[in-house]
Amino acid sequence: MTVPASGSKVCGTGDVWPCVLRCYQASLATRLLTSGEERGDMGGMMGTAGTAWAWIVLWIVLGVALLVTGGVVAARALATRRDAASSPVRAGEPPGLQEARAALRMRYANGEISREDYLQGKVELED
Repeated sequence: MTVPASGSKVCGTGDVWPCVLRCYQASLATRLLTSGEERGDMGGMMGTAGTAWAWIVLWIVLGVALLVTGGVVAARALATRRDAASSPVRAGEPPGLQEARAALRMRYANGEISREDYLQGKVELED
């Protein structure tokens, strides 16, 4: 592009592009030096650029909190299931009775007593 039809030079030169570049630089400087509210920007869905970092940090913190909470719940569920499976306790059963049953099973497993003795001991412990 060159000089306009009226013969006057734009921005003091024969070419328009340096003037356009200067105008763009001035516009850019104005945008950088003024806030979004002064320019009339609404900021978009999550606010202006200054609050975008706050939203990012908030979502990261919420995600970590969700992962930690899920881990604690899973650990408790696994621990509860393991405890329930390892020690079946009958209602109103004295702890010595469990030990007697365990000793009877061990003696039978080691071959110290016969099957008949084991079954008789088991019946006697159930009464």
